[in-house]
Amino acid sequence: MSLSFIFLLLITHHLSPASAQSSSIDDTLHTYIVHVEPPPETASLSSSSYSDNLKKWYKTFLPPSTAASSATESRILYAYKNIVTGFAARFTEQELAGLQEKPGFLHAYPDGMARLQTTHTPYFLGLHRDRPGLWNHSGYGKGVIIGVFDTGILPSHPSFSDDGMPPPPAKWKGVCEFNASDCNNKIIGARNFIKGSSSMSSSATDTAADGPNDVEGHGTHVASTAAAREYSVSFDGQSAYQPSNFSRSPLPLVYPSLLNLSATFCSNSSLDSVDVRGKVVVCDNGNVDLIEKGENVKKAGGAAMIIANYRSDGDTTDAIPHRTFVFKLNSCQL
Repeated sequence: MSLSFIFLLLITHHLSPASAQSSSIDDTLHTYIVHVEPPPETASLSSSSYSDNLKKWYKTFLPPSTAASSATESRILYAYKNIVTGFAARFTEQELAGLQEKPGFLHAYPDGMARLQTTHTPYFLGLHRDRPGLWNHSGYGKGVIIGVFDTGILPSHPSFSDDGMPPPPAKWKGVCEFNASDCNNKIIGARNFIKGSSSMSSSATDTAADGPNDVEGHGTHVASTAAAREYSVSFDGQSAYQPSNFSRSPLPLVYPSLLNLSATFCSNSSLDSVDVRGKVVVCDNGNVDLIEKGENVKKAGGAAMIIANYRSDGDTTDAIPHRTFVFKLNSCQL
């Protein structure tokens, strides 16, 4: 009796950790971008056969439990074939560990949410103004197809009229997920790549229903900055592009905060005790609405305003209808 009792205790003792371990396995699906080697024996295949073979190759990296076609479709979000050999798919951590042991696997990168604004893009693209490079030798973008990864685009915006634009280059093989009438010789393609973020955010799922249409405005702003056509828009009677009555002579620069600490943010009436008439006024970002800052500068007689950005914002600008001439600069450069 005593030996049987001791043996039972030993069995229980050894089983407990295993039970605890199995209950702690994370079965949450996460999105990964997976790079793999090209499938074997594809050099002689036609383009269409290669695409079909590539999709079959990608499916071999999925867990056996997803062999059914419906399960496969829900796991593989995007299949890539032009720039990289790989795909975006959803795996649990345990499935990912098994994936990494398969022949042909190279790397898996977890997907994530990124900030919309960045001050480092020109450097990333090699667009340096102070030495030879793409910036100086691109011919101002003539004949270049610009790809913008952002929050979408508003095709009805007048910035994207195609009046006088030639047809897209013959090499263009892109897709327009808008109605055919929304794409033209200016917006030659638009696609929605939001499946990955849809699994992280319910708001992203709602956005997916709008296709590549811009519901935030950021993508339209960026695309129009890169490749828009000029059109006659004005704020408070002044052109948004070429002001006609702004002085061509150097103007005095004044930082009201040095004379009156309460005027740091150019709040209402804070400039009354500072002589800003006919000068460019430097206002710190924050505390006061940006449009209101400009109105206060204009009311006090200032000729223009420089907003000292937060350090994290760098030289980033905003699409805001200011009531005076405004520049936004990195406060570290002032």
